[in-house]
Amino acid sequence: LGLINVADKNSGEPFSEKDLVFASTIAKYACNAIEAMLQCTDLKLEKDALDEQKSQLEKYASVGKLAAGVVHEVNNPLDGVIRYTNMLLSQIDSGSVTHEYLSEIKKGLHRIANTTKSLLDFSQRVNSNYSHHKRYVDIHAVIEDSLDALRDNIAAGVAIEKKFDNAIPKVMDLGLSHVVENIIKNSLDAMNGKGKIEILTGIDDKGMHLIFKDNGAGIPKDVLERIFEPFFTTKGVGKGTGLGLPICSEIIQKYKGKIKVDSTVGKGSTFTILIPKKYLENG
Repeated sequence: LGLINVADKNSGEPFSEKDLVFASTIAKYACNAIEAMLQCTDLKLEKDALDEQKSQLEKYASVGKLAAGVVHEVNNPLDGVIRYTNMLLSQIDSGSVTHEYLSEIKKGLHRIANTTKSLLDFSQRVNSNYSHHKRYVDIHAVIEDSLDALRDNIAAGVAIEKKFDNAIPKVMDLGLSHVVENIIKNSLDAMNGKGKIEILTGIDDKGMHLIFKDNGAGIPKDVLERIFEPFFTTKGVGKGTGLGLPICSEIIQKYKGKIKVDSTVGKGSTFTILIPKKYLENG
């Protein structure tokens, strides 16, 4: 912690046993004072981090409640419009201009439907309580199922490399399939049909680790700082709602875990996830 330098006595006399006890006592008090100061600093940093997390959760909760109301108001008329559009399409010549216009309308309606579905999912994730949920899943099966669901998105030029630790026990399911599928999909979008995605799993004293590496386009620093904000997206119209990664972040927070992103433009991105040990079966 530090050093106390003891010089000669002003009187020139030798140090006594009493002097040694006095110096040792001062050293102990000094150490206690420094340690208390360091602990206060750590506690302040921890409090600041918790305050920031609380602010984010409150913002997400507000957005979630708003989303639920919007979805309810939009979905009912939207279902009717889609149904009548399909009826018109079935009665009009497929080669006509009207059929082409209606097809474009249908595409737009489905984009709206996908957005409302994402909003509803976001609302449910934010406002529901999974603390008593006791369903455990094999994380490797979750990854395989996600890859299977995305098989149409995986271009021939994309290689998937898996490095699984088979010692990992089952993990409590609080929405892991959404996390895995969304991160893989983002990697695929960043690769433009060519490259490699590495999926690694591991376990240590802290818990289970999931790592997703790609050698895609990478994420600019100004974008990286905002990727977990609700509704923030750099994808084109109809290609993203800006809710995928915020939902992933919310799910990992329910585990009291961590999700970290490292990215370099032109070289790719790495998503690292930690699920604490207590959420593993028999953990």
